[in-house]
Amino acid sequence: MRKIICLFFFVVLVSSLEGINCKKILEKIPPEDRLTLCSLFTSLMNDHFAYTLFGDKPVSLAARFILTPWENTLEGMQCSGIFWKKWKVWEQYKHLFTLKNFLLIKEPYKNKNFNISIVLIINKIEFIKTVNVHLSLFESVLERKIIPEEMLKDIESNKLSFMDSINNNQMLLGILLGYGKHNSILYNRRERNYFDCLAFSGAALKNSSIKLECCGDYSYSPLVIESIHFSADLEHPETKALEKRYRDLRGLISAIYAQGDFLEITLSQLVSDEMMLQKF
Repeated sequence: MRKIICLFFFVVLVSSLEGINCKKILEKIPPEDRLTLCSLFTSLMNDHFAYTLFGDKPVSLAARFILTPWENTLEGMQCSGIFWKKWKVWEQYKHLFTLKNFLLIKEPYKNKNFNISIVLIINKIEFIKTVNVHLSLFESVLERKIIPEEMLKDIESNKLSFMDSINNNQMLLGILLGYGKHNSILYNRRERNYFDCLAFSGAALKNSSIKLECCGDYSYSPLVIESIHFSADLEHPETKALEKRYRDLRGLISAIYAQGDFLEITLSQLVSDEMMLQKF
């Protein structure tokens, strides 16, 4: 049944995008640049961007160093400079792809210790819906009246960065990342207590009265898209519902990608007028 559903969504996706014709656009891009774009979007989709692109996860983000610390290089971690070279290739061609339902943006991340930038994908419909659902909480934390559409417009016009729009608040960030209100409140409370007591050690978090564990599947899977991972209260009903939601979405999205070219499917959904897998 799942295969039939996925095939149906794929057929609808392709038929709804005939006017856009990403395939023809990609055919005009040099092969080496297409490979670079495919590598970039493969990385981003596995940074949970696929759940925002095809599902109802409001926001996903990926943080990368502008200049990779030498400690990371010594430990064999991938140089972030490679990622940004790929991103520059996307910037050369992004004018060919008009995004309507999504924002795909790069912005600096304020951190006194590291020079970091982030790439975000924002599902406009789900962003507005999520802020509306939690409007009283957003207004309480930000201490101002919030109009979600105006909030989104400020981000899109670069009047405010995404992180500035939420005052870098970890609780609001967690909610917009789709980790749930309950988990976001607990995570924010635990982190605040952790830093307030100046106990910079893993023992402080381990001994905290606020128990959060990793939600997500780290085991090997043949699915194209990786599982979402976040700190959560695993026994809470909200977490259990999110686990099921993201597990089902993972299977559906992976099945859609199995139907054709990864880059073409990704870019086609980015420019689509339709929100295919919002509800299933």
